[in-house]
Amino acid sequence: MDALEQLVKDHAEAKAAMEVIAKSWGTKKLSLFKALKRDQELHGAVERKILSPALKAHPKAGSLPQRGGE
Repeated sequence: MDALEQLVKDHAEAKAAMEVIAKSWGTKKLSLFKALKRDQELHGAVERKILSPALKAHPKAGSLPQRGGE
């Protein structure tokens, strides 16, 4: 699996995790949220360090919207 495939998979897993978190309570909810937060921090690092530089270097990427501060 390449980095882009992993990022797409992460998005689907994050959506599913948020649905489970929304239905959870107490310490289970907190534990699930902390796991999601950790996963999202890793996901964001991959986007910043791998995907964003690759897009900036690609000649056809100029028309893609850029996230602020990156």
